[in-house]
Amino acid sequence: MMTPARRLPSAVALDDAARLTGVPVNRLRGAWRKEKLVSPYADKIALADVVRAFVALRLQAIFGEQSGIGLNLARSVPEASLMRLLNGETEVFDVMLDGAKFTVAFPREVFNELRDEILTTAGW
Repeated sequence: MMTPARRLPSAVALDDAARLTGVPVNRLRGAWRKEKLVSPYADKIALADVVRAFVALRLQAIFGEQSGIGLNLARSVPEASLMRLLNGETEVFDVMLDGAKFTVAFPREVFNELRDEILTTAGW
């Protein structure tokens, strides 16, 4: 008998999102909300925003926190692309930013680990 695939939640608690992404809650609620990178609501955050925060933090590690490039790239990734990354369907996304095309690739394992952690957090 085949085990059904575990389904990801549509949102997670803000505290869990902070732990999963490595981003402090106050940044998710404050600066990144103000920058329209994420949209937390009622102490929850949509799963796509969790992935966006995860991507943004890694891009900031590359470009530097003072540079807006990482946040702008992360903000520009379509939700569908974020979910394909999380679901292991792709390792790459393309973003058009100020007339330039950026292609960003992450190792699939990074998102596999995030997905497993989200499922564990959700208790599924």
